Amino acid sequence: MTDTAILTAALTGVAAISGVLVSVLADWLKDRRRTAHERMLREEDRRDAASDRRRTLELENLISAYDGLWLLAREAAKAHHADMRAAKHTEHGYGGMLLPEGTEIDLSQTSQAVKSIRLILDDRVRRLALDAHEAIGAVGLLGVRARMFQEGPVSLADGEVAMADAVRKVDAAMEAVSELIRRLMAQR
Repeated sequence: MTDTAILTAALTGVAAISGVLVSVLADWLKDRRRTAHERMLREEDRRDAASDRRRTLELENLISAYDGLWLLAREAAKAHHADMRAAKHTEHGYGGMLLPEGTEIDLSQTSQAVKSIRLILDDRVRRLALDAHEAIGAVGLLGVRARMFQEGPVSLADGEVAMADAVRKVDAAMEAVSELIRRLMAQR
């Protein structure tokens, strides 16, 4: 063979090997990009799934907190009605007597309501709901506090003022919770 033939064969061999190497390198880069893209998609799917779980749990808890606030207000209204009658018809004043049978507060339901309220993620809404719960509790304890501190019977007017304050706080908390529920429901 001639030098030219050898050189041509060598160049052809080098070109073939280079072509194979370039093809292998291109395939490797393409696989690497595809793998990175698939990894990114799986990570997005995991984040989306975690976000969906968090949103679902938050919605369930907000609905439970909303129901709990309603329950607390209903229980407080039953007690308020009985305390108003006592203030009007006895010398014991507002909250000065035991609640009549059938108006007892269901502690298991109210404690569940408070648990849901404490799990509200939004600080402002949680604070509004806790303030509402505290205001309702304060209404229920007016007569007890008066007896403990020997302040005499609580007037009907004082009971009504405390209850009106509690109702305003419950309304504000329920509106804030329902706004949060609507916002979460509007997401994706």
